Amino acid sequence: MRLISGIVAGLMMFIGVGATAMAADQTAPADRPLDGQLGNLEEGFARLSGDTVKLKLGFFFQGGWLNDDAGFSVGGPPTNGISTTSGNQFYVRRARIFLNGELSKKVGFRVSIEPAITNGTTGGGSQLLRDAYIWLDYIPYAKITLGQFKVPYGLEGIEALADNPTVNRSFATNFIHYPTLRDLGVMASGKYSTKVGDMPLGASYAVAVVSGKGYNQSDDNGAKDFAMRVVVNPLVEGLNVGYSFYKGETRSVVGSNGFDHDRNRWAVELDYNCPKLKGLKVRGEYLQDSKFFDKYASKDAIVTTGTANFRHWSHSYGWYLLGAYRIDGQEGMLGYLNGLEPVIRYDLLNEDTAPATTASIGSRSTRYRTTIGVNYYLNKYARLMANYEMIHAGADLKSRSLEMIDTISHNLFTVQAQIKF
Repeated sequence: MRLISGIVAGLMMFIGVGATAMAADQTAPADRPLDGQLGNLEEGFARLSGDTVKLKLGFFFQGGWLNDDAGFSVGGPPTNGISTTSGNQFYVRRARIFLNGELSKKVGFRVSIEPAITNGTTGGGSQLLRDAYIWLDYIPYAKITLGQFKVPYGLEGIEALADNPTVNRSFATNFIHYPTLRDLGVMASGKYSTKVGDMPLGASYAVAVVSGKGYNQSDDNGAKDFAMRVVVNPLVEGLNVGYSFYKGETRSVVGSNGFDHDRNRWAVELDYNCPKLKGLKVRGEYLQDSKFFDKYASKDAIVTTGTANFRHWSHSYGWYLLGAYRIDGQEGMLGYLNGLEPVIRYDLLNEDTAPATTASIGSRSTRYRTTIGVNYYLNKYARLMANYEMIHAGADLKSRSLEMIDTISHNLFTVQAQIKF
């Protein structure tokens, strides 16, 4: 009964306040008190527990339409399922539900689920459960997180997809980071900031020990993977420079036998938000990956069929550079431009399509892409996005790519709506 009464009370207050707000102002949806409505709903849920417990509900939606001039969908994101017959389709990419809680100022949790299961797998595990962790903040500068969380590596993968200025992440992030974007383990993180004169000086860090298998999957070897990310604000307002490192072992199975082989990654990042020209964002990132394969087969170097006793390294690297400017502060007729954000990005991925053997140096091929886009922020909860991506893939990729991500040259136009609160 307590559960039902708490939920009903929250819903009634949510509906009541929402109706009042709509009646008072039908012309300014961006100014409606959505925060207040959500607060009332959360208050109804919070009545289920003591006075110290705080619960926050959240929802993240991305959906839209794309046109692929290849005649069929060749890339994983943003489609919910790759189509081999149509490059003109509607999609729902995200429909995520969040529940964040604080049991006190020192203890909390986060759970998120994704009913819109996206294309691809992490090796067989279900993708329904995304985040599932508790956090403890008892040690100064060392917040402990335990459960399933984003692995601290790189910039673009760590950042919430809802904050990414482009529809799709870069090739390098999708290829190098995404296979273990989330994992099971324990993490310590913290940050410190001060000022030297008028200039800011600060740093943040995150160090994690994880299974190395990806989210929602049991570890398949006794080794654990290590990940670290350090970001410094070096006396320049709006500038952050970071370095990430990942070292672990992956399991290769040959018949009834198994071998653990190294998997190493590192990345550098730069993120600048200009304080004198508010709304200007410039960022770039370089990521490098080295994997050891006991066996190799075209199109999938992680499977256990193909060349026996291959036992050689595969090396890949990629980078991107992005610029965006969000217009704000305009008045009069120009006020309609407020919330408009032009975006441009160039990204590249150089991949081993046939890892080197003792007899050769291997084959390499490159994908590169220019993305031109524009975002329009309706308010702090909602934005519209349009991206045109010009993608070039090297000839070797079509038949010998280690990962099936945009293996042919094509152009992709995407229009997407997003809501997150």
